[in-house]
Amino acid sequence: MKAGLLGTFLLSLASTTAASQTQLHELVARAKSLELNTPYVPPPGDPLAHHAAGYAKVMCSAVFITGLAPDFVSRVEFQTSTPKR
Repeated sequence: MKAGLLGTFLLSLASTTAASQTQLHELVARAKSLELNTPYVPPPGDPLAHHAAGYAKVMCSAVFITGLAPDFVSRVEFQTSTPKR
């Protein structure tokens, strides 16, 4: 009885994973077909200024909209949005 349930579960898990992979490949193929053939040009200006503006936007949204404490937001936001190097 338990082996049958386990087999059914594993079969359904495998088919779900295969279906999601197929959907992912179809989505990527569609995105590539709609992609414009243009080179990437970074926005003008200092990258540090862009990062600082993004940080300020997230901080202000977190503090004034959600009401969280600024020190808490600075710790959590820094840990979740800073790219690992």
